[in-house]
Amino acid sequence: MKTILRPLGIATLAIGALPVIGSAQSCNSMIQSLNTWLTGGVGVTRYVTAYVSSHASNHSVTYAAVPMKAGAGFSIGWLFSSQTGKQYYSENEYCLPPGGFGCTQYPFSPYITKTLSLTVSPSGSVTVKPNGGAVTHSFSGTCTGGIMYGFNATTLSLNGIPFTIWNPLYAITFAKYEVAIPK
Repeated sequence: MKTILRPLGIATLAIGALPVIGSAQSCNSMIQSLNTWLTGGVGVTRYVTAYVSSHASNHSVTYAAVPMKAGAGFSIGWLFSSQTGKQYYSENEYCLPPGGFGCTQYPFSPYITKTLSLTVSPSGSVTVKPNGGAVTHSFSGTCTGGIMYGFNATTLSLNGIPFTIWNPLYAITFAKYEVAIPK
């Protein structure tokens, strides 16, 4: 018997084209809906993939697809990475056709990647661990049209002069998939 994989919905956001802020809302209902969907279903196995893209102030863009799972026990209502996603970087280029002269350079090399993990609380607080977990970015997500986005800034002081470090802007969409369980 065949296994059937059915994509059930995905939203996209071009980095740099933020949704209208006036239509933004809390992420509670979106996260609750994903958790309810993940833990339901009869005769199917359900999966959610988070598509995470970021845009840093140095114009670097990254993206990753991260498999997610619903929390259990004391973490019911949370979404966690079930495994890390492969993070691709716009500044990591590769050549097609490979080797030789006259090849065309393309961004997002599949040969130079790191990993990214993601945790989302029931209220929409997000923790992203990019660059193989070398750093942690946390923010309160804003949701609109099935897209969660946000960033935070860190204010530091150097010789009594405050300055701000802007962390990347993240845009996260979730895709639902289900696989029929063969009878």
